[in-house]
Amino acid sequence: MPGICGFISVILFLRVIGVQEYGKYSLLLSQCNLIVALSYGWLNQAQLRYFSQDRTRNYYYNSQIKSLLFCGIFSLLISLIVSFYNNQSYKIWFVSLITIICIGFFNYIKTYLQAKLLPQKVIFLNTVQSILAISVPLLITLFFGKTSIHLIIGIAFSFLIATLIIIKNNPFGIPSNKNKKNVISLIKRWLYYGSPLSIWFAIGLTLSFLDRFFINYYLNTTELGIYSSLQEILVKSFSLTLFPFTLALHPRIMNLWNNSKIDE
Repeated sequence: MPGICGFISVILFLRVIGVQEYGKYSLLLSQCNLIVALSYGWLNQAQLRYFSQDRTRNYYYNSQIKSLLFCGIFSLLISLIVSFYNNQSYKIWFVSLITIICIGFFNYIKTYLQAKLLPQKVIFLNTVQSILAISVPLLITLFFGKTSIHLIIGIAFSFLIATLIIIKNNPFGIPSNKNKKNVISLIKRWLYYGSPLSIWFAIGLTLSFLDRFFINYYLNTTELGIYSSLQEILVKSFSLTLFPFTLALHPRIMNLWNNSKIDE
């Protein structure tokens, strides 16, 4: 569904806001995804790795909540630095921060459902978000103006609404034990495992971001829009070919490993 809706959204957004605004939108969204990978990636990867081991601990959910707060604070600091360096307006910074938090929390919830081996709910969550990622931005640009910033706001709302829907129908764990020492030790283990992977993913996204940054810097937003639309259509194809396998296999491999079923 993300792959199919991704193809459709590129075509529709190009027609609605034009090539120049699409270039600005693509650069800003790429920046947001990069910060999300740096801020939230470590926790998601640690959750996939250790969920089957740690979920029975009575301080697990407290550790998760504190980790999420740390991710939010870190994303705030990174977005401030990037905004200051790029001389972005307060409005663009604020919209970017909201988008980062919405995407980060959505990815966290999706990873949680993956780790629990609930593929039907992962499919539902991705399908709802993919449809909203087309409809909500188009509605916002229709009523408020055909600009890149309004498109980004629509994308943020699509992640937020999908997350609220899944949370409403699927109550998550409630914090219980507040032993500070146990909580910190668990977070340290997750950070130790997840941070190298988070940096690795961020480096991969940095290549895509730098493409857009330098095209925008040395050429213009029209060239950026043309490049971004073609590149995103190619990348979306991976959602149709590779992602179904990786999404299904990763949490199952981790569960088998944690249960000492190494050969399997």
